[in-house]
Amino acid sequence: MKKIILFGIATFLAIGLYSNPNPFPEVHLNEFMFTGPNSWNIELFFYYCDWGSFDSITVQSNSGTATVINGYFYQLIYFTDQDLSRPLTINPAGDSISITAHGYWIGNISCGFSFGNVPNPDVVAPLSGQSIERFESSNCLVNYSYTPAEIFSISNYPTMGLPNDTTGTFGTMQGIVFDQAGQPVPNVTFQMDCPFTTDGAGHFSTRIYSRIFSWDTLCYQRWPNNFQPVKIVPISYTMIPDSVITRDLFLLSPIIVGTPPQPKKTGSGFNVFPNPVTDVITVSYTSDLTADSGDLNIDIYNMNGKKVLQKDLETSLGVVSIPIDLVNGIYIANLSREGKIVGSARFIVNKAE
Repeated sequence: MKKIILFGIATFLAIGLYSNPNPFPEVHLNEFMFTGPNSWNIELFFYYCDWGSFDSITVQSNSGTATVINGYFYQLIYFTDQDLSRPLTINPAGDSISITAHGYWIGNISCGFSFGNVPNPDVVAPLSGQSIERFESSNCLVNYSYTPAEIFSISNYPTMGLPNDTTGTFGTMQGIVFDQAGQPVPNVTFQMDCPFTTDGAGHFSTRIYSRIFSWDTLCYQRWPNNFQPVKIVPISYTMIPDSVITRDLFLLSPIIVGTPPQPKKTGSGFNVFPNPVTDVITVSYTSDLTADSGDLNIDIYNMNGKKVLQKDLETSLGVVSIPIDLVNGIYIANLSREGKIVGSARFIVNKAE
C-alpha cells in the first residue's frame, strides 16, 4: 500500500510539474555542419528544460537511426558523428534529419529539417565552409500564421556552441511592387524576411534568408507600428548566400495606407467615462445601437495607432464596464459593428504615481 501511495504522490507531482501554465518542453536543431567527407556536427537547443530531463536522444537520417551516447551537454547540446551508438551516414548531397529526445515523464519531443536533393527541402546542400543554421523569424506574418516561427538558412561556420552568426546567411531580392492595376506602388513599407520600403517608382531591394521558399502573402505598413497582410501572386525561389535575384511582386488586393483612427462625431451616443480613468472604463451607447442587429465590439488604440485592447459587447446592454491595464496617455475607443465604426471617443488614462 505504501508503494502505491508513494507512486501516486510521484505521479501527481510529475503531472503538476509539466502541466499548464508551464510551457511544454521543446527541442530545436540549432546548427548542422559537415566537417569532412563522412563526418559532421550537430547542435541542439532545449526550451523550458535541459538535457537532464531526458533519458535518451536519437538521430535519424535516410540511412538509419543511432543514439547519442556522448557529447557536451548543457542547455545547448553539441555532439558529432563519433558520439553515437553506431555509425550514421548523412548524405552531403541531400538528406532528412530528425532528432528525438525521450524523457520518462515528458515523453518524446522532436525536431528536424531536410536539405539538398530530397523532396521539399528547407535549403540547398551546404558547400565547404557552410553550415545549416536555425533562426527565429521576425516576420510580421507569424502573427497571421502564414510563416513558420523558425526557419533554416545556409550560413558560414564555425559557430558551434555560440550564438548564431549571420555571415553568408542572406542574399538579396530586388524588383518592383505592382498594384492590382499593374501600376508601381511607391513609398510603402513592406516586410518579408526583413522590412523594405519602395522608392518613388516602386523599386525595392531587401535581404532574404538563404533557403528554398515560396511567398503568397506579405505585410505592408498601414500606419506606424501597424502591419496588415496582403495577398500577392505567388513567387518561389532558391536563395544562395550573398547572391542577388529579381522577383517582381504583384498585389492581389488593394492596400490602404493612412493615419491611425481618429475620434469621429457620429451622433451615436457612444461615451467613455470617467475621463480621465485609472483601471476601469465604462462605455455607454444608445438604445438604437442595442436594438440593431449585428455584433458590436470596442477597439482601443494608443496615439501611435496600435490596437491595445479589443472586447466584444452584448447588443442587449447599453452600459458596460471594462477593466483596463494601460500606461498613462491618450487613447481612442472605437465602437464597431461588423467592421464599420459607428462611434468613437477619446479618453485619458491617468494613474496616480
